[in-house]
Amino acid sequence: MEITKTEMQVFDGLMISDGSLRKLINENRNSSICFGVKHKEFLEKIRLNINFDWGDIIKQNRYDKRTKKTYVTYMMSSRVNRFFYTTKKKMVS
Repeated sequence: MEITKTEMQVFDGLMISDGSLRKLINENRNSSICFGVKHKEFLEKIRLNINFDWGDIIKQNRYDKRTKKTYVTYMMSSRVNRFFYTTKKKMVS
């Protein structure tokens, strides 16, 4: 996967703020990036500005017993890719 300088800068900013890298249990050397945010539009902008192989945006409702309110979270993850694995490895080291 080729990543432009601009995409890498956006990726770095997302990792500092809202992104997380996860290693899949059945995958030895692959990881994906995932987001869980309040605003669907934010994920749509990420999808337009970073050319990764993205999955669908999923709406998830979560009921909080403490506040007795339901909160909406929008989730999106990329397909697995070795780039994310090597990036995660660098961050952990």
